Amino acid sequence: MFVYGRVFLLVLIPCLAVTVADGQPDGSAKSSEPAEGMPAADEALPDVSVDEAIRKALEALDDLEAADGPEAMAATIARVNRHTEIVRTAEPGNPWLHSLYGRAYALTGRRGDAIDQLQKFVETREGRNDWAAHRVLGDLFVDQFPRLARANYKKAAVLKPGEPRVLFGLSLCAGKIGNWDDALGFAREAVAADGGRTIRYVDHLARLFLSRRLWGEARKEAETALKLARQAGSTAPDERAPLERLDAQYQLLIEILNGELAENPQVVEGYLAAVRCSRARAENALGIARLEMLRILELGMEQFAPEPPPQLLEEYAKTLAELGRSEAAIVALEQLIAADPANNAARDSLNRLRAQQPAKDRGVEP
Repeated sequence: MFVYGRVFLLVLIPCLAVTVADGQPDGSAKSSEPAEGMPAADEALPDVSVDEAIRKALEALDDLEAADGPEAMAATIARVNRHTEIVRTAEPGNPWLHSLYGRAYALTGRRGDAIDQLQKFVETREGRNDWAAHRVLGDLFVDQFPRLARANYKKAAVLKPGEPRVLFGLSLCAGKIGNWDDALGFAREAVAADGGRTIRYVDHLARLFLSRRLWGEARKEAETALKLARQAGSTAPDERAPLERLDAQYQLLIEILNGELAENPQVVEGYLAAVRCSRARAENALGIARLEMLRILELGMEQFAPEPPPQLLEEYAKTLAELGRSEAAIVALEQLIAADPANNAARDSLNRLRAQQPAKDRGVEP
């Protein structure tokens, strides 16, 4: 489902606020300043048809749901804004604007506005046949109104059979209503339809198996979710969000292993597996703690810029090195040695980090 409250998504809202008066696509409210990602007043919009702009805006909204990291999201937001503005400028009464605004509002946490726009859209001829609008309405209702969400997911399922996001939503609804057999069935279908590539689908299936005390099935799915989280984290090993996702998967697997041990205390491998998982989680937690340390140190560096105290520089360089940010650590150590030439420990650390750098980064021919 959607992750609400991402700060860097809020740049969408100025665009929507200046192009929609009172939440209506044909409003006339304007702003002298373009929103981020929007063309300036003297910049021509791309020469594409309204239908093409709608298609591109919808594609960008799909990408925005899947985007990971502020840079990827900022670029995608720019695409949403630009193509939505093309539609609004050419056809301010186009019903697809309800869909574009509604889905963008949903992504930025404006739930009431999102529901209002999408309900207007599904009442139109275009909206009645748009599976994505019904699916997003299901996402918006699922936490508080699971039966209403289920009705929307069912409409989406008819329009696009086998869609993992819809099957996942139907599983959530069934679980909230208390129909655990259907919840498990839809969860299996979602994972199968997705090819087992999405962490939240596999995690959800593992938790359903856990709730039924089906330890073998729960462990298998939890290990798959853990593997997916590791793969995702390998592309950004020094970022906090992937480490926190990984921690959640370690926690789930540990819970399953402990439950299995409680019922089968004579299995030695169960103890060893639980210890291995706990140790790995502790190492991952240390990475999270180091990122928090770095955040605090960065605040201190900003506070005392441009000449931070040597003690602060030393801790800053040490934490950067521990996180694998060698180039930044080298810069910090060079600054430290310039401020404290007698610091031999810093010189040793600097020489060690330089030696670890690839030859081309040290200006040496390989």
